[in-house]
Parts: sequence; structure tokens; C-alpha cells
Amino acid sequence: MRNIKFRVWNKNRKMFIIDGMTPKEIQDDATESMELPTMTSEDCVWQQYTGLKDKNGVEIYEGDLLDFDEREWGGEFDPVPITIEDLICGKIHGTIGDIKRWRQVVGNINEV
Repeated sequence: MRNIKFRVWNKNRKMFIIDGMTPKEIQDDATESMELPTMTSEDCVWQQYTGLKDKNGVEIYEGDLLDFDEREWGGEFDPVPITIEDLICGKIHGTIGDIKRWRQVVGNINEV
């Protein structure tokens, strides 16, 4: 079973205010800090954990930029944002095993 986790990018602060939390942990944290309920949807970008890890064991979330090291085959650096839809529909080249073996998280579309 896949872990359901989220992280939340705050556009104003330019940082993750929630990182790798389950819905229950988010609810508990919001109850304690009251920061999350006061934010509007325009302030935040929610990203869900895909259930995959890159070649270095880093969790892959929606919006992450993945580098596929094609230099071994004469290619170039080509970071691409990933979505759960991309994984389901096969828009990410290669298999899930290829992602775990060859791709690595190099950033996030919000940090660019």
C-alpha cells in the first residue's frame, strides 16, 4: 500500500511549510499552529507523494524535477516536472524500475 503524504509550498515565503506529512498529521499540525487555516489557496501549492523514490532514495512528489542521466548514451541534462498523471499515463519515459535506477530529484518547479 502506498503512503499518502503531502507537502505544501508557500508562494509568499518561497519554502515548504509542510513537508512529507500524512493528512492526519497535517490536521493535527493545523489545529496546533492555526497557520494553515489562515492561508488562502492562492498562497499554497499542494503536492502529493507519488509513492516512488529516485535512485538516491529521495521521495518523488508531484512537481519535482527529475534528471535522467543520458550522458552515458551521449544525451544531455533534461529535467522534467513529474505528475501522478504522467506516471499513470506513461508520459515519463521508461518503467518505474528505470526511474528508481536512473532518475534523480534535482529540484522542484516552484523553486525555479
